[in-house]
Amino acid sequence: MRRPLATWVLCLSLVAGCTASTTEASGTTGPQTTSARPSPSAGPTPSPAPDTSMPVSSPTPGVTPSPAVVPTAEASPTVRVVDLRAILEVSQGDRFETFGDQPIHLESVWSPPDLGLGGTCTPGVTFFDCGLADWLIRPSQNYDGTLKVFSAPGVREGLGRDLRPDEGPFDVVGHFGDPASQECRPERRELCRDRFMVTAVVLDV
Repeated sequence: MRRPLATWVLCLSLVAGCTASTTEASGTTGPQTTSARPSPSAGPTPSPAPDTSMPVSSPTPGVTPSPAVVPTAEASPTVRVVDLRAILEVSQGDRFETFGDQPIHLESVWSPPDLGLGGTCTPGVTFFDCGLADWLIRPSQNYDGTLKVFSAPGVREGLGRDLRPDEGPFDVVGHFGDPASQECRPERRELCRDRFMVTAVVLDV
């Protein structure tokens, strides 16, 4: 069927107008291939690439990540080295006030030839209250002064034996102001705080 010439002219004018409008909107002057609707074969719009500046590790199924290890401060205080002569030069009633209750390391001490232990204790009070020392120690083999010391629970058992008369040298670690002093009778608590509690004995043999 033949169409009138006017119909063909109208169609060509419409097509030319659409092409010109598209060119002006894009701001280019070259030929354009613009599709009026998206192509059915085109896939979905791709997502932006993930940020790789911080690596992310996927957790392994069934495995719980361990918490970060935080360094902690030292739990036990530094043990001071004190000359036993310095302790013996302080009167017994002032030793806790002078040296405090922090651990003290006594190096190369000796037991005297005669330990001189013995006595009885009033029932119902602690051994600390009675003042019955476990051992006597002195700064050197020929030193006259001695210090009465008390052993904390388990020290004698860990040592395996008692100190022998005139034995040495060996090291002792202990402290004044032991918490057991609070178990003493009220009128004797200050005296108990001035007694030396041994927490470790290191023998050469």
